[in-house]
Amino acid sequence: MNALTQVLDATIQAHLIANSVDQNLATAIAKNIITDLVRKHGGQMFYIGKNSTALTTKRHSQILNDFKSGMPKAEIYRKYDIGSAWLSTLIKREAKNESGE
Repeated sequence: MNALTQVLDATIQAHLIANSVDQNLATAIAKNIITDLVRKHGGQMFYIGKNSTALTTKRHSQILNDFKSGMPKAEIYRKYDIGSAWLSTLIKREAKNESGE
């Protein structure tokens, strides 16, 4: 198993087990999924973006909620690993959306 298949295996099993699937069955399902992926897509290069639109939107909402609730900016910068310019951009974008522009 390479690093990617190990990560897939662990992730798939963890999700199955978290959803009450028996450990042995979770292991078998994960292995079957990985085998199928390798058979169909082996040798191909894939890029998995860090932030999908849904994840980005949720994260931006969390940042703005923390800001609106009075969390100090320095704490927001650390918590979300962002800079002051990005926080300002989010705040301006939110204000523009709220005003209907």
